[in-house]
Amino acid sequence: MSKNIRWTLARNRAIQTLGKFSIETFPLQLFKLIDKIPHLAIMSYLEMCKQLNEQAYSNNHISVDWVQEHLADGSQDAALLKMSNSKDTIILYNSDLFASGITKQRIRYSIAHEIGHFVLRHNFQTMIARDGLSSSEYIIYEKEADAFAATLLMPSSTFSNEVSVSKLREQYDVSKQAAEIMVDTLTKKPFALPSIRLQNFRLSKPRKYAIPSDPFSLLGFKYYAYCSNCRGLTGGDSPKVFCAYCGCELKAISYEFDFFKIHESFGGQIMKYSEIKVDSSGHADTCPQCGFGVSANDLYCPICGVFLINQCTGIFNADDPFAMPQGRISFELESNSGCGKKLPGYARYCSHCGASSSFALQHLLKSWSQEKKQNLQTAPLDISDDDLPF
Repeated sequence: MSKNIRWTLARNRAIQTLGKFSIETFPLQLFKLIDKIPHLAIMSYLEMCKQLNEQAYSNNHISVDWVQEHLADGSQDAALLKMSNSKDTIILYNSDLFASGITKQRIRYSIAHEIGHFVLRHNFQTMIARDGLSSSEYIIYEKEADAFAATLLMPSSTFSNEVSVSKLREQYDVSKQAAEIMVDTLTKKPFALPSIRLQNFRLSKPRKYAIPSDPFSLLGFKYYAYCSNCRGLTGGDSPKVFCAYCGCELKAISYEFDFFKIHESFGGQIMKYSEIKVDSSGHADTCPQCGFGVSANDLYCPICGVFLINQCTGIFNADDPFAMPQGRISFELESNSGCGKKLPGYARYCSHCGASSSFALQHLLKSWSQEKKQNLQTAPLDISDDDLPF
């Protein structure tokens, strides 16, 4: 191998990779790129864990920690794994962002970094770990992969005339530190940019979206589905999920807390609808109609009479519950509780059976169509300043 860092080669190879596989949209769609690269695949630590357990790889139950330690070289972000029985190489990444406290933008960089190792054909990609490399060789490989990753995520030829840290963070879905390094390069080290340009590109809308703030709303589900009709993200307990916002029947994908995959697959598309803060039993903290401070034992607000629990009603006879008259319904009766599902504070419909929710029937939530027509803007991404590994 070369004893010098091949800066220009690494940066130009990133541009060539984008061009070769016709990747023209930014923020870069990482899964789309990886799908196009021969003999390269991507899998989360949890997916690998499940696969090994299903194949009875060991008498002991394989854990995510085991995968991280033994297959991902101890990395809490991402790693490259060459399969011993095929030509394929797998990028392993940590999908459980909530548990690890790392950001989606850091994982994006780490995956781009591993793509760099693969494309640049670094020798250690043929080994499970990096044993056998001298420290100087390892540093060279890492810096080349860094240069590749930064260029892959932020090709300088796609920048507008006015470049700032905030604009790069928003437009290219990168961390503050990655954007700062790029701005510093543009202003102080223009020689450190690729010598070739990306010929065709387009900038899509930034990935400004927000999942519901209520932790009960998503963290407790095993399956997730994106609705192209209303652009909402719904959690469910089975592969058959009804959209919680517009009631459409959806086929869910099992993400198993893989919010990074949700971010990469649907980021920029997910719309956040209005919601009412509820606890894990669907009970509102305060009356959503008059604002009275209710107790956890109150079924109805003692001031205005609103039913305080969002739950399935079992009512299917109206396509739009918001168009129904607000007649008095005894929601606590078993005959009026539908499938019995307690619902998150954003649910207009039951994700389990598709019936109207009690909050929707009481007109406590705005209809999804009304909010979509108003082109409700989502909250900005909360990107922390966690250091990237470069």
